Amino acid sequence: MIKTLLLEYQNYLSANKAIDFSDMINNAADKVVLGCDIPHYQYIIVDEYQDISKSRFNFLKAIADRTIAKVFCVGDDWQSIYRFAGSDIALFTDFEKYFGYTKVLKIEKTYRNSQQLIDEASRFIIQNPLQLRKDLRSDKNLEYPLVFWGFDDEPKQVLQKAINKIVSEFGTNSSILILGRTNYDLDIVKKTGLFKIVYEYMHEKLEYLYMPELKIEFLSVHKSKGLEADNVIVLNFKNDKLGFPNQIADDDVLNLVLTNADSFKFAEERRLFYVAITRTKNRVFVLTDNKNPSPFFKEFSESKSVCFASIRKETDENQTNCPCCKTGVLLKVEHEGRAFVGCSNFPKCKYTLRDATILLNPKKCPSCGGFLVKRRGPNGHWFVGCTNYPYCEYTEQLNSDNYRTNTPHMVGYRRWG
Repeated sequence: MIKTLLLEYQNYLSANKAIDFSDMINNAADKVVLGCDIPHYQYIIVDEYQDISKSRFNFLKAIADRTIAKVFCVGDDWQSIYRFAGSDIALFTDFEKYFGYTKVLKIEKTYRNSQQLIDEASRFIIQNPLQLRKDLRSDKNLEYPLVFWGFDDEPKQVLQKAINKIVSEFGTNSSILILGRTNYDLDIVKKTGLFKIVYEYMHEKLEYLYMPELKIEFLSVHKSKGLEADNVIVLNFKNDKLGFPNQIADDDVLNLVLTNADSFKFAEERRLFYVAITRTKNRVFVLTDNKNPSPFFKEFSESKSVCFASIRKETDENQTNCPCCKTGVLLKVEHEGRAFVGCSNFPKCKYTLRDATILLNPKKCPSCGGFLVKRRGPNGHWFVGCTNYPYCEYTEQLNSDNYRTNTPHMVGYRRWG
């Protein structure tokens, strides 16, 4: 199907004697390599280098090789967020590999964020060991610049509370930027009934019905890159296919056009969250789904920099960790009338068990690490066996000590589908 579409597209361009943007870059690179006349540049300066693609790199390298020019590139690998459009972060982080001897100059002074916020943001982003290390500094100080505000069902009330908190602390002249992981998150804003949507070119201005004079704007995080506001609100911080991190997997074909596939889990989404929380001059309020919080949430803890507001915490004794991914929690799931056990990290982790009774009294198999459940043998007698049977044949005699039907301790309950 893709091959057919590509051929039809190329035929259309040929029939109309047209080229597209990729053709412009690739054709220009070919002409430089083949010896076309170009000015004798001494210096080549590239801005936003973290967004460079392989084809644009080839064009840049061809010019540099022909002219022996010095190449000066400015960029921030922590803000490389256009992988879906062909951006190749390895061309930045492995710069010397492609251009030879390189001198790195770090701009580590920031004037937008408080020191407390950039400390948290830096700690979060460098969990990926492939990101370049920096020591960011700021003269601004502000306690609790990062606020995770929990909600149980709908975010309307907590969104309203966040806006009111901003107004009470910073006044009605303080600008507010509401960020969605995707443009679909604008629907979350609409459903609250708190705003009148005013559409402008490339932007959605929001008129807050209770205070129309407030300067509030909605953007996707991608569109917010390079922008700032006095305060920021991040929507939809939940563990979901369209949550934050977004869990729609990139097609593997994308790795074929990258110099080095980024294998760190949610690497691009991590950089995107870094961009989101660093748009603020003051505070950023992250609206967090209490029932199904983002996998990123567990990486933050309360401190003088991080505040948890209305966050419903679960105790460890009420949780049964997933034996597959180790980070998720096992939940009772209903789908099309059937009950089973699934992992809270679905769809990244697809661990399931048909027997939901393990949540009654979870007991690990000492042989393989599976779960022990009540089973019936071929002769009709009951015994305790492993959920990994027939690969694990561990058994125990059934008695009141090793199989009890007490009330389950469940961290959550949800419906699939």
